[in-house]
Amino acid sequence: LRRNKAALYLLSAWSLLLCIPFGLIAFYGPTRWIVPAIVVAIFFLFLNTGPLNTAIVNSVTAKIRATAIALELLLIHALGDAISPKIIGHVSDSSSLRNGLAITLISMLAGSLLLFWGSRFAREPEGEAEMTVAGH
Repeated sequence: LRRNKAALYLLSAWSLLLCIPFGLIAFYGPTRWIVPAIVVAIFFLFLNTGPLNTAIVNSVTAKIRATAIALELLLIHALGDAISPKIIGHVSDSSSLRNGLAITLISMLAGSLLLFWGSRFAREPEGEAEMTVAGH
């Protein structure tokens, strides 16, 4: 963050993007590579959560931080575990479970692209701006 005010967004975007090839290997690669690919994919998938939560907290005023986190959790569950089983099940029924699970990679690509785009609008965290004004 000292060198790039969009670092939290970019780290999250890159981690989601790097998750995709390992997800593809896990779903479509050789059997012996499934477990190592899943381990690496999960690492990159969860690498984005801390920086992304921090970016959300830093991007809103103190008065609405709790609301922003609540909205994030609502969206995660509404778009994630509430609707995804039906979508994955529908795709699995029409093709295969492998394809049904692999469509989750599309959401990772969409999230990554959204984070790359959104990183252009990142602003300095409030604490950093105060320190700059104070001359520290």
